[in-house]
Amino acid sequence: MVWEKGYLKAIDQLLSYLTWKDSKTTIIIFVRNQGINHVLNEIEKYTKTHNNFNKFNGRFEKNWFEYEFFNEDIEFILSVLVFKID
Repeated sequence: MVWEKGYLKAIDQLLSYLTWKDSKTTIIIFVRNQGINHVLNEIEKYTKTHNNFNKFNGRFEKNWFEYEFFNEDIEFILSVLVFKID
């Protein structure tokens, strides 16, 4: 799926920016043409397949996921926020 590859590539891009001083980062996704529930299910499904995934910390709102990731010796929190726009 194209969406999956782009999403996982976005996580890779964030990883490349982080330094030892960083502990949190966020991906914000704006959903325009698809149902938001489909996108939320895809995020939950594909985030765990990333090579640097460590742990799912929970879902704090319908549109807010929190994960733990690692990059070399650095652990950090990745929040994924999803918003429906028309």
